[in-house]
Amino acid sequence: MKENDIVGILTSTHTIALVGASDKPDRPSYRVMKYLLDQGYH
Repeated sequence: MKENDIVGILTSTHTIALVGASDKPDRPSYRVMKYLLDQGYH
């Protein structure tokens, strides 16, 4: 897959499933989830 294909997918996608997301701020998955939400993903 070419880089411009990946960029196209990421710029047109607004919903991402994060398996294993946690509501505990001390866990890495919480920080990943927060970052994605801050970037406008649902």
